[in-house]
Amino acid sequence: TASTISVTYVGFESFPQAQASFQAAVDIWASLVSTPVPISVRAEFTSLAPNVLGSAGAQYVWRDFPGAPNAGTYYPDALADKLRGADAYPGQFDILASFNSSFGSWYFGTDGSTPAGAYDFESVVLHELGHGLGFLGAASVSSGSGSIGLGGYPIAYDRFSVTQTGAPLLGFVNPSAELGTQLTSGYNPSDPRGPGVYFSGPNAVAANGGLTPRLYTPTTWSPGSSYSHLDENTYPAGNPNSLMTPALSGAEAIHDH
Repeated sequence: TASTISVTYVGFESFPQAQASFQAAVDIWASLVSTPVPISVRAEFTSLAPNVLGSAGAQYVWRDFPGAPNAGTYYPDALADKLRGADAYPGQFDILASFNSSFGSWYFGTDGSTPAGAYDFESVVLHELGHGLGFLGAASVSSGSGSIGLGGYPIAYDRFSVTQTGAPLLGFVNPSAELGTQLTSGYNPSDPRGPGVYFSGPNAVAANGGLTPRLYTPTTWSPGSSYSHLDENTYPAGNPNSLMTPALSGAEAIHDH
């Protein structure tokens, strides 16, 4: 069942092609996400740092509300509204998104035919809205010590993170060096299903041929990229599962839906 995703566009007035491309991405997500509660997005097209294409995230996270599947667990706004069956903050946005209007190599077409040297705006919007809907963990590594959670509570995503043997990361001592090692066990081409972090959500496993999808955990922790993305080496450009990897190449487009 299609959901309703409404967008308030800010700064797109002079960029109608960018807005059309953004809306195309929204329409894809609306056809895939099932919720009786409308999802509201604030999308801003504005000048950002030179190397930043865009970002998006839930405005709020919630825990221990009626309908929450797990106690002591944060759920991103849109997901929490779905689970409780009502909008906790009517009139407030569920997702805040911003994209770089100063970036000079955008491709705003929606046909996936991104030319060499250009970056597909619709793909970037799809990716960032995925984070806003809940594809985001709360892990970090500092001085070799790994930790998971916000103020001691995991995000829903964290409950699906496991080792290569299926052991939940939430079962590790938190924080600990052992958890840090797990979160920085990078992809090894000679052992692609070796040490690292995997995602055990049943829908993801079913879509991945019965295997837990590998998450991106490079040997050097990369804030904003590590753990909250699929592994780039496992799902490179051109792979139908590459939307939520940490990098988008020039001329790459991923609109699979």
